[in-house]
Amino acid sequence: MKRQKSPLKSTPVSTFSIIGGKWRRRKLSFNAAAGVRPTPNRARETLFNWLMHDIEDTDCLDLFAGSGALGFEALSRGAASCTWIDAERLVIESILGNLQHLDTTGQTTITGHLPSALTQLPTEKSYSLVFIDPPYGHPDLLKDCLDQLLKTKKLAKNAVIYCELSKKDTLPSWSDAITLIKDKTFGQVRSLLMKLD
Repeated sequence: MKRQKSPLKSTPVSTFSIIGGKWRRRKLSFNAAAGVRPTPNRARETLFNWLMHDIEDTDCLDLFAGSGALGFEALSRGAASCTWIDAERLVIESILGNLQHLDTTGQTTITGHLPSALTQLPTEKSYSLVFIDPPYGHPDLLKDCLDQLLKTKKLAKNAVIYCELSKKDTLPSWSDAITLIKDKTFGQVRSLLMKLD
């Protein structure tokens, strides 16, 4: 007896490789629907050269997580923990699958829209390393997330914040408590590194 084909279209899947650390060259898959775009390898390599001395034993927060590549790269290079937040359930399921694939525990995922989903973070925890990668064309979400993190005191002292925007996006203003220390463009991606004063 022939099985009937499911009327649902299969979910598109893509992959990325971890660049450095204990999981170097490990390939992970992610849900490629809804415009998920991992940070380009060149930008990721440059970023983690910038962060070389700011990763070990840190608690990381990966907002608009998408593939989750930045959080996985940080864990591979010695971060203590990572919390991923994304509005897409399938995206979070991919991240959970990769955590299982890497046999790592003690990590957190949250499904929800940002910046309001930041209220779901544990009250007792602050983050030393934060990745913010809002959808292209919505640089306002960068400011909204920074404002919410400051308001709820979720940034640790001297926290480092990395943001990605489209090079076409207008850079929003943000609190004077946060200083821009690097600003570099890779193709269509504008990479910003900031620090909490």
